[in-house]
Amino acid sequence: MAIKIARRGAGRARLCAIIAYQKAAQDHAMYADHVMLNDGVRLERFRAALRARVRPGDVVLDAGTGSGVLAVMAAQAGAARVYAVEKRGIVNLARSVARANGCEDRIEFLRGDFLSLRLPERVDGAVCELLGYAGLAEGITRAMPRIIERHLKSGAWFIPRALRTFAAAVRHPALHERLMLSCASCCGVDLSPALHEITQNYWVESLAGADIVCGPAPVFEVNWAAPPPCPPVNEPARMRVTRADTVHGFGVWFEADLAPGVRLDTAPDAPLTSWRQVFFPLPDPLSVRQGDELLFSLTPLPMAEGDLFHWRTVLVRDGRTLFESAHSNALTSKNMDAFEEPGIR
Repeated sequence: MAIKIARRGAGRARLCAIIAYQKAAQDHAMYADHVMLNDGVRLERFRAALRARVRPGDVVLDAGTGSGVLAVMAAQAGAARVYAVEKRGIVNLARSVARANGCEDRIEFLRGDFLSLRLPERVDGAVCELLGYAGLAEGITRAMPRIIERHLKSGAWFIPRALRTFAAAVRHPALHERLMLSCASCCGVDLSPALHEITQNYWVESLAGADIVCGPAPVFEVNWAAPPPCPPVNEPARMRVTRADTVHGFGVWFEADLAPGVRLDTAPDAPLTSWRQVFFPLPDPLSVRQGDELLFSLTPLPMAEGDLFHWRTVLVRDGRTLFESAHSNALTSKNMDAFEEPGIR
């Protein structure tokens, strides 16, 4: 009897741990939605794209509606019906947002995963804002082909139409020092083992054009509006060094074509957005000379829905490889835990 009670207790503890794990993930997602809703550039660009694309009477899919703001914008642009699909509990807030804007009668909210859900009908157009950091960190490259194949009518429009991710070698001693000093010591505790976590992660920062040593160059491109098949081009960014300098890491950002004449740009000198730029630090500063070639590759992990990448840096001088390093944030303790079931430790 005692064993059965202990097992029930362990099962309850495990269930509580799973619920807490899911709650933490949802709280993080709610914070992310709040940040995006305060991004005026993002909202203005998507509203302009929807106004350019939605025709009176269109049936529209908002894939991953979140707070419902894009579904409301589609209805305001003239859509007769909007299917707003969301797998998180925030869909309840989205219903309230639609009601507050007087368009709840034209928006049908569906709780589920748009990658597997069947809509009642094929749609005239779709919007999907799974543009994570570097444009790639929320799985849009996996989502868009499925949306086009599964939910759209022939000749339908979709937002975004194309995505390009760029990389540039960056000189930023203050940022590099701040990241590395965080792994020095704290109150007499040696934190140097955490250096692995720093260099195996990317960091969201605000960079400036003046920080760029060479580049930018494309590291990832996909054009969903091109005739199928339209596979992404994921090749190393090749950058020629034009002056002697020091490289502390690589800055990465994206631009997305939302509609003809409507582009979302997150470059360092573009209007600031919630995406800012992503900084991939080198373990140690790298001295470069005029004529050197830097190669930086960034590969999203195909099995990952979120922000897992491999990246690699190569320095070539006079045809010889002088430096090479490879990193992956799949190897950090945080992301290694993501592959394990949540539980009590």
